This record gives sequence, structure tokens and C-alpha cells, in this order.
Amino acid sequence: MRRLRSGLLPVLALVMAAVLPAEPASAVAGDLDPSFKGDGKVSTLIGSGLGAEIEDMAIAPDSKIVVAGWALDQYRSRFALARYMPDGSIDPSFGDGGRVMTSFGNYDQAAYAVLIQPDGKIVAAGYAYIFTGRRWTLARYNPDGSLDTSFGDGGRVLIPSSAVEGDVYSLALQPDGKIVAAGEDTSGYWAAWAVARLLPDGSLDPSFGDGGIARDTRWCGAICIATDVAVQPDGKIVTGGWKYPCAFSCRPLPVLVRFNPDGTLDEGFGDAGQALQPTPGYINGIALQPDGKIVAAGTTNGRGPQARKRLTVSRFLTDGGLDPSFGDGGLARFRTTRGTQVNAVALDQAGRIVAAGAPSVPSDCSFQNGGIVCSTDGFLVFRLTSRGRLDTSFGTSGLETTTFGPAPGRGADVALDPGGRILVAGSSHDETRFALARYLG
Repeated sequence: MRRLRSGLLPVLALVMAAVLPAEPASAVAGDLDPSFKGDGKVSTLIGSGLGAEIEDMAIAPDSKIVVAGWALDQYRSRFALARYMPDGSIDPSFGDGGRVMTSFGNYDQAAYAVLIQPDGKIVAAGYAYIFTGRRWTLARYNPDGSLDTSFGDGGRVLIPSSAVEGDVYSLALQPDGKIVAAGEDTSGYWAAWAVARLLPDGSLDPSFGDGGIARDTRWCGAICIATDVAVQPDGKIVTGGWKYPCAFSCRPLPVLVRFNPDGTLDEGFGDAGQALQPTPGYINGIALQPDGKIVAAGTTNGRGPQARKRLTVSRFLTDGGLDPSFGDGGLARFRTTRGTQVNAVALDQAGRIVAAGAPSVPSDCSFQNGGIVCSTDGFLVFRLTSRGRLDTSFGTSGLETTTFGPAPGRGADVALDPGGRILVAGSSHDETRFALARYLG
């Protein structure tokens, strides 16, 4: 689940020995997993070494980890992917020594989203700058990292600028193999909330929206961005993100928008398809519970010009209303240092909520006086109970932070592997390397 530039489990007394390696008796949820590269974390040089960042992550049934983002190659950014073995080592059977870089021309490109199909093929999406603007861009790879020539033009898809422009920020896969992409459409004067659906061959699905593109332009006074997408079992498509309702002197509004399977707005969700959080801010990631409730994570703004943002996890009912049984009226909010943000959210099998992001830049974080206080930069991961309270059995009073050295890094995505361990992916070494950390769950 892609998060724009701009998470807890009990003490383990018994381990499923038949499935997972034995853990130290003193191990607790939130500890770095020593079976992952020896210390629980790994950083990987990719491209020219001048800049690289993971933006999204997908975990295969065999626990191999596929990450996607961007890396600089001769001062131009490119689609960049890597695949890791379950122990954190790079997978030499993927691409060139575990790494793949894809070019769509001589201008900047970046992958913001990735998914793994049931057949093992990998789809990545983001943008490519082509002459006059940014184009919605996708690529599909075979399990060995080579481009799948049955997809688009030799494995690449550039959606025509006449249909949509801008960036793809998230992907989801339907059971029928169709690919749903969400992001922004900048073809008009302002950026619009946009969703596209592609057929398995990479062409736009004419049965969806307007020629394969569905938009929501309500309250789009300036920028409206869908940062994450998920497909419900009934085929309805849930998107989360934010909208600026006017061009000037406005604060962003955290929004969920749900579409019917044909791309029309679901009038039975929220206010004619749109559900709002009551406090200005951002939604950067969403997750669907088995009962149909929707969990959203991001930040909300405090009151007043000097107010600090709050890390925020909210839960919505199936009709788009906030769930009063979660947190405080549907919202779990924690004061934090300026700049700290939540970028992604995932659910564990016990219904707990794992969120991850990045502490502020000046990674030590602690829970103090009802807030999360961070002093340096790196990975931040915390876990909530199913009722929206910090799970104090995880990490230190509910949260954990990880650094990769003195230079800044950023946690961009979070996922759980088949063994219930928590993976956070992003960047390290001042955003020049791919970085991963795995925590016990």
C-alpha cells in the first residue's frame, strides 16, 4: 500500500515449532527478529547508490518478500524492485542478483505500489514522466524478474494521457485477475480522485467507469488523492486518501470513497459514496477487516497554528459511519512530534492493528504523557488492540523504533508474513538504500 512522500502482539510463551524456528525464551512481540539477517534488519544498495527507497511491499505465500520503489540510475529515477528470501538475504534467482530496474524512457519514473498474482507474476505501478507530463504506469514481471511480454507493450503499460494523468499510488487484484489502480488524475486544472481497472492483459476495462477510469471530483478544490485501495469480497472498491476542498487557506480532509464494481459511486456508503473523518488530516493506508469494517491510518491536525499533528487510526462501519466501539468515537489519536507520520496499516490474525511510518527528522520514540515522542529518524511501528488502544504487550509500551545508522531513513509500508511476523520496509542511509526490518509477532 503506497504512502505518499509529503502496528501489536503478546509475549511469546510458546511458538509453533513445526512452522517457525524457535525463539529465545525472553523474546517479546516487537523485538527485532534475529532470524532475519542476524539482527532483524537489512539494507540493500540498488542503482547508482545516490538514492533509493522502497514504497510498497508484497509477501508471497512462501514468505519471500517483494519490494518496489525507485532508485537513481545516472541521476534519473527508475522503477526498482528487489526480492528477499525469508531469512532476509537477497534472492539471487530474481532479476540481476535479486534486483530489477525498469526504464520507461529518459525521464524520472517511480513505482509506488506492488502486488503478487496467484501465478507468481508481479505487478508494479507508479508514474513515468513522458515529455509533457506524468503518466500512470504499470509493469508486470515474471517470477524470475523478467518483463512479462503478454502484458501491455512488452510488459509495460503507459495509460494514455487522454484517459488519465498523474500518479498511481496503490494496487489491488480482483479474483478474476483484473487489476485495480488508485491515485490522482492531474489532466484537469485540479487533481481529481481517480481509480482505473485493467484487464489481465494490461488494457483498460471498458466496463468500468468511463472507459476504464472512475473519478470523484466532489470537494476537489485543489488536490484530491487516493493513496490506498482495497477490493471487498462483494466486488466493491474502497479507496482512502485526502481532499483539499478549496484552492487556498484550506486544510486537507481525510476521506474514504467507495465505488460499485462498475465504477459508479456507492450511494449507500457515507454521504453518497464518501465518508469523512471529522478532523482535518490525511489517510495514508487502509485495511479491510473480515467483518467488513474499514481501518484507516494517517495523521490528523491539532487545533491552532502551533498545534502538532496526531498519529491517527480510525475505523469505519460498513455503511461509512465511524465505529463508536473503536478508540474515542471511532478514532485512536496520539500526540506526536512534528513531522512524525503513519504511512501504512495492516491487520494480524487476532484482529490487532499494526501501523508503521517514520519518526520526525532532527529512531528513538517513546510513549510519554499520552503521546508518542520521537527524537530521530527511522522506522516507527506500533500496535493497537481491536478496540483501538495501544497494545502495551508490544515493544516498549506499545511501540518500537528502528534505526539503520546516523543518517535518516523512513518506514513506508508494513505487512505480516505467513508466520505472523511484522515487516516494515522503506529507506535507510539518508534515502540511498532499500531497507527492511522484521519484528516478532
